[in-house]
Amino acid sequence: MPEPTKKQDFFEEREFKFNEKDFNFIVDLIHEKTAIYIQPHKKNMIYSRIARRLRKLNLKTFEQYCNYLTSNSGDKEVTDFINAVTTNLTNFFRESHHFDHLKQASLPYAISENQSRKKLRIWSAGCSKGMEAYSIAMVLHDFLKDIDNWDAKILATDIDTEVLSIGEKAEYNIEDVDDVPKEYISKYVSLDRIKKSASISPKLKKLVHFKQLNFIDPWQIGRASCRERV
Repeated sequence: MPEPTKKQDFFEEREFKFNEKDFNFIVDLIHEKTAIYIQPHKKNMIYSRIARRLRKLNLKTFEQYCNYLTSNSGDKEVTDFINAVTTNLTNFFRESHHFDHLKQASLPYAISENQSRKKLRIWSAGCSKGMEAYSIAMVLHDFLKDIDNWDAKILATDIDTEVLSIGEKAEYNIEDVDDVPKEYISKYVSLDRIKKSASISPKLKKLVHFKQLNFIDPWQIGRASCRERV
């Protein structure tokens, strides 16, 4: 490969040497592993997110990091790499009209269709830290009055293993639940104003099951292999 040109050395003076060749390698690897395409104007974002991995691994340049990713010992790092570059935008009751539709249309239909066998499955894809999955759980638990008589489960999936672990703990900062309706707070969230934390109730935690999932890998939602984990 030719040496980077002066135009390519756009981050040469920062903490870690980072050039166009490094950026292109990282962009191609992200696309290969996740099917996410990073636009050229995202160079600064990629630098800041991957720089954390270089510090963690005590590496000096992005070139060293790229070589590490493709080495025999770099397999585990690919997971941390994906975790670093994926964006996890999430909130409780994000896009509130979706939850209005859930209450007014989706749940009434699903419950009617499954009344005889009392089995219900909901999938929260790209669940991030689990806030939207638990929002679904609040609506479901409040709507389905005899939920204890149902086999009801919510599958929450994301490519990022770090955010999944946060969802499984079901503990958030107290300001994270600002958008949760007050009637749900009293039923489903325990607030600790001294620690400024909010914990999701056990009855919701047992409804939501977290699983790492990359959409470009082979997967089957609702089949036996998935149900064993759910």
